Amino acid sequence: MMELSSLWQRIRQRVPLSRLFQAAILLLFAGYVVFFLQKYWQNIDFSLILRFWKQSLAIFGLAILFLGIKSCILYLGGVLFGKRQRYFHYLKVYCVSLFVELATFSGKLGADGFKLVFWKDISVKQRFLLVFLLRGVDIFAFITLFLLFYFSAAVSLSFVVTGLLLFFTLDKWQRRHSPEQKISLFRHPTLYLMLFLSLISFGIMLLQLSIVFSAVGLLISKETLLSFLASHGLGALSQLPLGLGAKDFSLFYLLRESLPVETILFSLIWVRLFSDFFVFCLGGLFSLLYLRRKQKETQKESIASGSRF
Repeated sequence: MMELSSLWQRIRQRVPLSRLFQAAILLLFAGYVVFFLQKYWQNIDFSLILRFWKQSLAIFGLAILFLGIKSCILYLGGVLFGKRQRYFHYLKVYCVSLFVELATFSGKLGADGFKLVFWKDISVKQRFLLVFLLRGVDIFAFITLFLLFYFSAAVSLSFVVTGLLLFFTLDKWQRRHSPEQKISLFRHPTLYLMLFLSLISFGIMLLQLSIVFSAVGLLISKETLLSFLASHGLGALSQLPLGLGAKDFSLFYLLRESLPVETILFSLIWVRLFSDFFVFCLGGLFSLLYLRRKQKETQKESIASGSRF
């Protein structure tokens, strides 16, 4: 027992606790994947992806549209704080943040941490506020759609109106306590455009799942869309990259009486293959190009400094 305790102490000294936690989650996730693939792999017909190639192209096209909208939300967030750069720059930021989220197995915290490092030309306070605002926009859109599917359009609209009243209240508070601040965040038209685009992005996610379920001959119901939306929220709260595991298992549980497990598993693999994996590869490519450029700049600087002496 003492040997195990001393071994644990040596590991703690060399490896941060956060890394150990991530490694434990990764092992659990790997075991989860192996278990489900062994149990359901033979019952999944992956040839459907090629047979329904038009649906696959539609999912891929929606993934490109989703990427464009998410990058536009980042661009508008930059405009809101006076940070103006080319749109393509924000597209790269979104792809790389997703790559960081998956490659480091750090979840949304890793993606947000990358964004905090990225916005170097604004103050630390503004960086945190901007990241908080971006997450807040997604949460607001998520709750709006969740209330729409779970209750009714009237309840969802009431939530939106309440949110707008809260924005106007915060705007008055900001004007009173920070009169020197020129930009009014809570009354700026850009903020409402970001909310609208976030709603569209969630709609694209639901449409992708609807296309997959329709391809395998299943009717899309309000319960199905609501369950997928809820599983997405649980996956985000789990801080696992793309909600891997948490999103899948919660969707299995919510639809356990409506759909076979292998159908749900296949649908999620199909959607991720033509959407998330595409953005992940782009993020990896942009990261590689950035590292090679930095390496060349470092070599040039070292050559220049050596020539001086």
